[in-house]
Amino acid sequence: MSKLMGETVVKILNYFPEVVWDRWTGQLNSEQGIGVFGWISRRDGRQDFLFLRIDTDGAWLMSTSSAKHSKDFSERLGFKVHTNCKKVSGHFPTVKKTL
Repeated sequence: MSKLMGETVVKILNYFPEVVWDRWTGQLNSEQGIGVFGWISRRDGRQDFLFLRIDTDGAWLMSTSSAKHSKDFSERLGFKVHTNCKKVSGHFPTVKKTL
């Protein structure tokens, strides 16, 4: 990983102190950057996820299951467009539930 890429990843992940960063995917020297997964604790004892795609220019994709934090996370990254996540069961009721 280039020093610049490493510094960029650390800087961006530190924007989210409520997230426990867990895993990453991708290639360290890839032009597409890496994908990083983390967990956000909830009051009901469950967790939401945050996924970021980061390259040397910064984060260019964010996805979260957190309705509470979604808009705020988008704003922290400077994204101009925000879309709320939706429950699969609300739109695809015939998908089998495993939990």
